[in-house]
Amino acid sequence: MERKISDLLSEGVEILTESSPTSRLDAEILLGYIFNINKTELVIHRNSLASDAQRVCYLDLIKRRQLGEPIAYIIGSKEFFGRDFWVTTATLIPRPETEHLIDEALKHLNLLKNDRLYILDLGTGTGAIIITLILELQKQGLNVRGIATDISADALKVAAENAKKLGVADLIEFRQGYWWQPIKSEETFSIVVSNPPYISIHDKNVSLGTRFEPASALYAGEDGLKDYADILDGLTSHLAAPGLFLGEFGSTQGEDILTLAKFQVPKIEWKICKDLAGLDRIIVGISRKSN
Repeated sequence: MERKISDLLSEGVEILTESSPTSRLDAEILLGYIFNINKTELVIHRNSLASDAQRVCYLDLIKRRQLGEPIAYIIGSKEFFGRDFWVTTATLIPRPETEHLIDEALKHLNLLKNDRLYILDLGTGTGAIIITLILELQKQGLNVRGIATDISADALKVAAENAKKLGVADLIEFRQGYWWQPIKSEETFSIVVSNPPYISIHDKNVSLGTRFEPASALYAGEDGLKDYADILDGLTSHLAAPGLFLGEFGSTQGEDILTLAKFQVPKIEWKICKDLAGLDRIIVGISRKSN
C-alpha cells in the first residue's frame, strides 16, 4: 500500500526517538537519500506517494540507524568543509572538529612565504584533509601538490576516488605504508598534517558509533600517544624550513601532546590551538628558516 512521504518521515522519527537524539534529522536524511531529494524538497513533496519497495528500503535504513550505525556509513557520504566525501567502513568518518586543521593551516600560511607548497597528509583516510587543503590553497592562487599515506589499501582507494571526484587527482600521490615508511629520505614538505589515532585503549567514554569505524584509525596504545610519538620522530627529517605541522588530538590531551612534541622535536616552535568549544584540539609546529 502506497503511503505519503510525510507519513514515512513520521514513522522513521517514531522508530528512532528512543535510540537517537537527532531522530528527526536522521529520518530526514535517510528519506532524502531514498528519494534523492534534499530537505526542502521533502517538504515540497510531502504529499507525494512512496511505493511499498521504497518504504521497505527506507525502513531498512532506519533499522540500521536504530542499531547505532552512523548516518555517513549508511548513505556513504559525509560533508567536510562544505564538500561531500565518499566514506566506507575502511575509513574514519570526517568530523567537524577536524575542520580546525584546515582553519589553522590557512591562518599560518604567511609563515611559509612560498607560492609553491608541498603537503604531506599522514593517515589520510578519506583524503578529506589534503583534498580540502589543496582546494582552499588553490583559491589563494598557490601552486600546491602533495602526498597522502595510509596503512590501509582500501582507505587509499576511497581517498583516490574522492580526489578524482573533486578534481585534484593529478595533484596528489597516494602511497601505502605506516606513517613515514612510504616517504623517501630526501623528501621534505612545506606542510605536514595528520589526524592520527589518539584514543587510549582504556578509554571508556568512546561514542558507541565508533564501534563501526576501523579501530586502527581510533586507538593508539596505552595512553593514546603511541602514533603521535612515531609521527613526531620523522618531522626533523621531513619538515622543511620554513614549514608547518598540524595535528588533531583529543580535547584532554593538550598538555601531554605539547610536552611530548617539545621533548621529541625541540627545534620546532610548538603551540596548542582550541576549537570553537574552547577545548584544546590542534597542535601547531612551526619550523623557521635559519638565518
